[in-house]
Amino acid sequence: MTAGFEEDDPYIDVSDLGSDASRIDSSDGLGDIVDIHSSETISRLAKMRRCVVEDVKVSLPETNGTLIIKEVDEPNRRLLVPIGLDQASTLSLYLKGVSRVRPLLPEVVIDILNQYSITIVMVSVTSKDGGIFRSEVTTVDSSGRSKSAPSRLSDAVLLSLASPLSPPIMVDEGLLEGR
Repeated sequence: MTAGFEEDDPYIDVSDLGSDASRIDSSDGLGDIVDIHSSETISRLAKMRRCVVEDVKVSLPETNGTLIIKEVDEPNRRLLVPIGLDQASTLSLYLKGVSRVRPLLPEVVIDILNQYSITIVMVSVTSKDGGIFRSEVTTVDSSGRSKSAPSRLSDAVLLSLASPLSPPIMVDEGLLEGR
């Protein structure tokens, strides 16, 4: 068992991770993929709040939709994220539980990850740079090694919604406060 991961609960428990948590070798050439056990990452996770996708709105003739992410606990703040119409359409399918004959890309990605015993354990919305939200998808493999990779926010949320484990969506508190 790796620090912060319980056998029956694949989600990160930040309280179990200390600043002296062991680093995972990231010399595998994966670029922006980071070690979630680093002191910097642990500190950042402590400032995050669990959220859920509340809704997706599209107001035609607008060329964008809005993803509405809501904080689970009080004060139930919301994060409004502009997204493309194609992402809004796909997110709506998942939110409404519309069955499809053929799998969409998020389901294909989840299936491929499962074939390699890799599980998505968390989606993080980490920052905002201008009008662009930065997010990460965190995975853990069968040996307990965890990695995070940058992702478009809409894609990360789609992966969370498509995953059978429903990994949490964590949002930096500063974004919920409008910073």
